[in-house]
Amino acid sequence: MSLVDLSTFGCRLSGDHDLLAGDRVRLDLGGAAVSATVMWTRDDMLGCRFDTAIARPLMRSLVLGLA
Repeated sequence: MSLVDLSTFGCRLSGDHDLLAGDRVRLDLGGAAVSATVMWTRDDMLGCRFDTAIARPLMRSLVLGLA
């Protein structure tokens, strides 16, 4: 799966998956394990809401490709 969009509260991913809204997932974001819930799916896209907002420095490093 590829990270398409990111905020401190969630993300949008793209790629082959068999996930459904409501499924629990654990994501590896730059070495940080983040628990989340799948909120929606459409074709090869899905949106997740993090259980706990990620720290802004981690988000910045991911957006800038540093993590």
